[in-house]
Amino acid sequence: MKKILLLLFIVVFNLNYNYAQEKGKLRVGLDFGYASLNEEDDGGGFVFYFETKYNISKQMNVGVRYGGAFLAKATENVTNQTSGRLRFFDVGINSSILGTFDYYFNKGNSSFAPFIGGGIGAGFVTNTAIDVKIFDSDEDEDDSENNIDGETTISGMLRAGVEWSKFRLSLDYNLTPDTALENLTEKRIGTSKNSYLGITIGFYLGGGKWKTNS
Repeated sequence: MKKILLLLFIVVFNLNYNYAQEKGKLRVGLDFGYASLNEEDDGGGFVFYFETKYNISKQMNVGVRYGGAFLAKATENVTNQTSGRLRFFDVGINSSILGTFDYYFNKGNSSFAPFIGGGIGAGFVTNTAIDVKIFDSDEDEDDSENNIDGETTISGMLRAGVEWSKFRLSLDYNLTPDTALENLTEKRIGTSKNSYLGITIGFYLGGGKWKTNS
């Protein structure tokens, strides 16, 4: 996935399009798609983003993006001989609110616009360690154990993509620090990886016209 993102950046920098957006216009966008973890990690999920933006020039805009990712992350199988349970996988929910900036390679002759951008802000990560029962030494014990751990972090994002008319295709790498994973007794049992690559499609409303006379 990182190779795909790098290739898209190279293509964008080598394009010489003459397109532009309208300065002073507002837009609202919605994106959704797939979330992929690093190659050495086993798991994935889905993402959604809601973003409002303001065009500060014909080729740049700033905005605020609220985003969320649902991630299922495989972990080592660990058997607890006391309770007779097997930790099977972790589920993570990453939410964030970021200030964003995008630069468009467009000066006014078409509605097709490559872009690059990024953002930084605050994130909130919730991880749940799910244990699946394989045997039980106490019949009165519950069938499963869940641990929910929430933590506020600094979050960042880099992205590249294309817009065509009111539609948008984007690759974004979301950087969130790893957080501790604890069991029900608040004992640390591992680390949860929270950074992911998002592959999204979406649309936006407003923003003015890509074709301009200037």
